[in-house]
Order: sequence, then structure tokens, then C-alpha cells
Amino acid sequence: MTYFLTALTVFLFLEKTTPARAIEVISVSAKQSSSLKTITLEVPGMTCVTCPYTVRKSLEVLEGVKAVKTSFDSKTTVVTFDPTKTTVQKLIKTTTNVGYASTLKKEN
Repeated sequence: MTYFLTALTVFLFLEKTTPARAIEVISVSAKQSSSLKTITLEVPGMTCVTCPYTVRKSLEVLEGVKAVKTSFDSKTTVVTFDPTKTTVQKLIKTTTNVGYASTLKKEN
């Protein structure tokens, strides 16, 4: 509840809008974030420290992708995305297309 009131106050101040409109925008935003999906991809082909950068950048530009964390040490990529805008198959295809075949390791 505290988060909601803080967000409402900030939104009202920054957007100079009505309380009803601010509540509508914040509520829609909260619903969208709760529908996000997070997965872990295994990317064994990363052989140098610049490989994770290439994998991360290729995924970040996809519609619906909200966050990407790639680890060279564990050869994994954690992706948070909106499943109504992209799919696990598209994420895997994207890494493969830039030279790094991946497989679904875990659905978080």
C-alpha cells in the first residue's frame, strides 16, 4: 500500500494529472509487471568475455523483453519478458542467429 501511495504522489506531481487518471495508469502498470515471465537460457557457446555482451544486446532489442542478465562464468542468460509480445522460441532463435545457440534451462 505504501508503494502505491508513493507512486500515486509522484505521478500526480510529475504528470500534473487527476488522481483518477494517476490510479488508472499505476494500476495498469502493476498488472503488466505481474504478467512478466522470467527464464534462464543455457548458452554454452560463449567462449570469451565479449560473448555475453553480444547475446545480451541481441535480446534487449526484441519487443517485449524487459531485462537481460548474461553470465560468462555460468554460460547462462536470464531474460524477463512479456509473453504476450515474444516467446521462448523467439529468444532462443535470436541468440542462435547471432552465433550462440541456446536452450531453455529453467523457467523461473
